[in-house]
Order: sequence, then structure tokens, then C-alpha cells
Amino acid sequence: MFGLTVRQRIAAAVLLIFMAVGGMLYFVSSNKALSQEYVDDVTINQIYVDVRGAVVRPGLLCLKPGVRKFEVLKRVGGALPEADLTRINLAEFAEDGEQIYLPKKGEVIEEPKKITSRKRANKRPKITSNSPGIKKVLKTDAPFNKQKSATRSEPEWPLDINNASQTQLESVPGIGSFLAAKIIEYRNKNGNFKNYEALDDVHGIGPAKLTKLRPYLCVK
Repeated sequence: MFGLTVRQRIAAAVLLIFMAVGGMLYFVSSNKALSQEYVDDVTINQIYVDVRGAVVRPGLLCLKPGVRKFEVLKRVGGALPEADLTRINLAEFAEDGEQIYLPKKGEVIEEPKKITSRKRANKRPKITSNSPGIKKVLKTDAPFNKQKSATRSEPEWPLDINNASQTQLESVPGIGSFLAAKIIEYRNKNGNFKNYEALDDVHGIGPAKLTKLRPYLCVK
């Protein structure tokens, strides 16, 4: 073999074997790392949905992003006979942190309370005293406190989607943390939205969702 001695030929063969084995080990470890990265990514990308109302098994579900509400309904065993399926859009995407409530036929749901419930969670302690001075101060300050409380309870709709923060977007009914992050990610990548209809380009927002969010979002 090109004038090599027997010892040199053996050393060259051993070196080639080590190189081949090392290459195979590197290939296997690289594939394992990619597989683990994919598994971790799938684990992180999860959403939680609270299903209530006229369903067989109401409760909290952990789902993959992009699941639609008719699929969520299957996961909880389907609807009860008295459920009114016309009251929700089963083709909509389920959002992270969303509560899907399936009402009964004829059930009345007060929508405005859903918007203001979180805003009214923290209330000032009620001050009571027999002192005339304290009563006088409370009486004078009452209109101011009432006006201040009313101002905090109602958000200023609609929000400008080009300036709204993650927290502000999450306060919109139908938008959870996952969809709010997608809106901000799209805005950072592509620039400001030129009009409200451009929101349809965000993953997870379709025509039905676009119509539902119109009272709460706009482009100024």
C-alpha cells in the first residue's frame, strides 16, 4: 500500500475506523438533540381553556394552539341535550386563558359583566367611624371616589392595536396571552397595521374572530 510497512498500514486502518465511529456518534447525538428540542418546543406551546356550561364534563383543558372550539367540545364529552349550540361559534380557534361557556336554551347571559369583572376585583376598604369629623370627610370625598372608581372600571374602547401592550390586549374579551403575543410578534416583524382588516393576517384570527373583536380594537 504505497510503500507503507505493515505497522503503518495497521495504524492507518485503526485511524479510519475511529474516524468512522466518531462520525456516526456525532450524527446520532445531533439527531437526538434536534428531537429533544422539538419535544421541548411542543411542550412549551400549550394553551389552557376553561370549559363551562351545558357540557358533559366541564373543566380545565390543556390543548395545542390552533385547536377549534368544536374539537374542544369533543374533548369534554359533547354538549348536553338542553345546550344551545347556536350561541357560540364552533369554528373559532380556542385562545389561551379563554373560558368557553355553552349556555342552555333560553339562558340569558349579561356580556358587559365579563368586561368589567376583573377591573372591579380590588375594592377600597369601607371606613366606618362615629366621629363627626370622619363622616364629614367621607361625605365630601364620596363623589370623587365614585367618579374615580367609575373611571377605572371601564377600559377605553377601542384599543389601538399599533400601540396596545400585552396586558391591554389580554383585557380584550376573546384574546388570551397566546393571541396577544402573536399580535405583538406580527407587529414587531411587519410594522404597524395599516388598517383593522390587516389583523386577519395574524395566526389564530379568522373572519369570525375579526368581527367579534371589532368593538374593542382599531387602527388610529
